[in-house]
Amino acid sequence: MKKIISMLMTASLVLGLSVPVMAGEMEDKLVILHTNDIHGHYEKAEGQIGIAGVAALKDQYEAQGAEVLLLDAGDFSQGTTLVNHNKGINAPEYLIAADYDAVCLGNHEFDYGNQAAKDIVSALNGGNIPVLTANILKKGTTEPFFGTNKIFEMEGVKVGVFGLDTAETQTKAAPSSVLDMTFVDGKEMFAIAQKQVNELKEAGCEYIIALWHLGLVDESIGRRCIELAEAVTGIDLIIDGHSHTEMDGGEIVKDTMIVSAGCYLANIGTVVVDKETKEEKAVLIGASDFAANYGVYDEAVAQMVEGDLEKVNEIYAEVFAKSEVDLNGERDPGVRNMETNLSNLITDAYLYTAREYVKKEGMDLTVDMAVVNGGGTRAGIPAGEISRNHIFTALPNRTTVVLMTVTGEQLLEALEASTFCTPMALGGFPQVSGMEYTLNTAIPYESGGQYPESTYYAPAKPGSRVTIRSIDGKPFDPNA
Repeated sequence: MKKIISMLMTASLVLGLSVPVMAGEMEDKLVILHTNDIHGHYEKAEGQIGIAGVAALKDQYEAQGAEVLLLDAGDFSQGTTLVNHNKGINAPEYLIAADYDAVCLGNHEFDYGNQAAKDIVSALNGGNIPVLTANILKKGTTEPFFGTNKIFEMEGVKVGVFGLDTAETQTKAAPSSVLDMTFVDGKEMFAIAQKQVNELKEAGCEYIIALWHLGLVDESIGRRCIELAEAVTGIDLIIDGHSHTEMDGGEIVKDTMIVSAGCYLANIGTVVVDKETKEEKAVLIGASDFAANYGVYDEAVAQMVEGDLEKVNEIYAEVFAKSEVDLNGERDPGVRNMETNLSNLITDAYLYTAREYVKKEGMDLTVDMAVVNGGGTRAGIPAGEISRNHIFTALPNRTTVVLMTVTGEQLLEALEASTFCTPMALGGFPQVSGMEYTLNTAIPYESGGQYPESTYYAPAKPGSRVTIRSIDGKPFDPNA
């Protein structure tokens, strides 16, 4: 029955890709399906295709005679209570059920800690999905921590795939999550990429795919996929993630096509490659297009996800509060470049929690203020009843509140460094409680030295753009 449905769907599948319509006439085609930044959105929902749709689409193309590679460019295991509840370990189960061929890691695969990240990789490898991240090394060595590349022997063409993950992971995950790893960055990462291409070419690969979690936004200048595309020769296709960029039709840099499918399974990326000529055509299939024109879902995968979702929703359904207004958790404009009501609520809660802890423990401390990175807030909360699901969706990282004693001078430096690109959105943008500061974005940020094991640069002159007006209602003192 699945094959009959696939044949009936052939026309709608291939017309948008300008390839033959009859089943069996895609035998000379390689179809690359790609996703990125799923962030736990595996269920079929409004505006989402769902992993069951991805699985069915792969089956349909194979039924038409095409050879198919299904690849993901990272950030697949964190973002919703569906996956966060079990520290992301069910995300590999969904990818295995959908028959993915390879993935690279994203920075959010490390959100649950060092061991949890390794468990996710182990589960994927156990399901015959190679995890490719050539620039993550065992600390103090040149040995890769995970896999680097994979060769796929397709009929008529040998395809090589290699992966990279952003070095921003060092600061976007807790230091303890990556303590035994080195993330190679910048020109050294470029060299690793070129080495991977050369190795795959020497092994006889005729088509090279780079599976990268690097992004395209200015925050990542120096390590973006476009900079690598310009510096590295021999790559045919780059599948990118991290910046949630939608690229319908792809973008050509030098001789390399770059594609990215946005986020949350709102789209499936498709690249059809003629095996003989290596000509490519990239199309982004959105959720509404998929529902209208394809609309076939893998029922076994759908039931798997829906069963887990039902259990998780029951656990997090408890309502404990109410809001009379929408709480803004948007990325941009929002928590990554401006003060919002949700960020104020969160930082006020952190400050309250810390003060109550100090009081309860009888500690001789005064807790003056709280600061949290805006990027830790991943969603808004609509007006009305607030459930545990709302909170754990808005704050999926389960952050630990840490008490620190710092000088005013150190605090000023931290604020200056973490607003270096504001008003451009940045996950490190500091949301605060108990403190008032101003930021003059008309003044250029001057970089000093790079912080160790970080992608951030210290400010050359702390206080150039940032002025702290008060802390805990008292005038700012850099020596306090």
